[in-house]
Amino acid sequence: MSLRTQLSVAVAATAAVGGMAPAAADSSTSVKTADVAHLEKLGTKAPSLTYRAASHDTLETVAKRTGVSPTAIAQANELTGPLRTGQRLKIPSISEAPKAPLPAEPSGSLSHTVQRGDTLSGIARQHGTTVAAIAQANGIADPARIYVGQQIAIPAAAQPSPQTAAQSATQTNGSHTVQRGDTLSGIARQHGTTVAAIAQANGIADPARIYAGKTLTIPGAATEASATPQNPVPKTFLHYTYPDSTNSAANANKLALEGAAVPSRAQMQEIVRSTAVQMGVDPKLALAHAYVESGFDMRSVSPANAIGVMQVIPSSGEWASRLVGRRLNLLDPRDNAVAGVAIIRYLQSNADSADQGIAGYYQGLGGVRKNGMKPDTAIYVNRVKAAQARF
Repeated sequence: MSLRTQLSVAVAATAAVGGMAPAAADSSTSVKTADVAHLEKLGTKAPSLTYRAASHDTLETVAKRTGVSPTAIAQANELTGPLRTGQRLKIPSISEAPKAPLPAEPSGSLSHTVQRGDTLSGIARQHGTTVAAIAQANGIADPARIYVGQQIAIPAAAQPSPQTAAQSATQTNGSHTVQRGDTLSGIARQHGTTVAAIAQANGIADPARIYAGKTLTIPGAATEASATPQNPVPKTFLHYTYPDSTNSAANANKLALEGAAVPSRAQMQEIVRSTAVQMGVDPKLALAHAYVESGFDMRSVSPANAIGVMQVIPSSGEWASRLVGRRLNLLDPRDNAVAGVAIIRYLQSNADSADQGIAGYYQGLGGVRKNGMKPDTAIYVNRVKAAQARF
């Protein structure tokens, strides 16, 4: 159930600007970014904006509505956790808001401003590169989620010569328009390729989510070969076989991490420790979870598509993003640590005991409360507690 978002404007100036009376505090009048810029150009301090957070609001949604970066809003309000419904946020004016740094572009790279209707696969084709290369260069965890106006760095290293681009064009089988009832595995069989290859070629983070009318690029044999990680993620774990869509997503993420520069295990250990301290979580507990989950290996991906050092699955990553008030990229080492620590913090705050909170990370808190700890969950809890004692 969502609440109607209210954008309130409180004008701090005591005198009218250009003969106009200031708006009353908490009025429904909205001040556009362009109006603020105009006031500041005239040498007048811009009005101070106040935003009342609605249900399910995050820093990202507030930033989009107000035209001010999430970093600026967080700094202006000294935010350390997720937004609360009804929370009043100061929205700094343009002159007050620090510029959020853009992702560093590789030397000699190009950039692309996302237009309405753009897709990452279309941008990749336009610039003669790949979805994976663009996603890695810009820290994009979900290639399906880009927005109008976003600046995308196009890696120079991935730009082929005209001859290479022409050769690449001949190595695709064409396209497929998704029909009602289609599945990615069925489309792959129809075109003689794999789910992982199609997912990578089209920037599909979750192969289970395709919709009728979507046009998919169907890669040929050359693209298919490059879509296989050096150490493929198996489909079966603890006698459970995961669906093709889950396994394909896991291998796509594994491939992206194998092609990315990631911190060493020792560096990841320090990232987890410092993140836990910053977020008010026992660093020994966070380190123990990370050690048991992955051994501090950022390139670890499980058959269940649990990603990175904290082994967070994409749906839990979405939940963690809501917990901290910003979108987290599970393929980014620091965001991965934040996601895992945020989940640990929630579990330890809401579980009936520390052991139940640890079990919730493995089995889910609801499942533990309903069914108790499964035998393998109990083993997990004991391993985490033993590791915690060592740290």
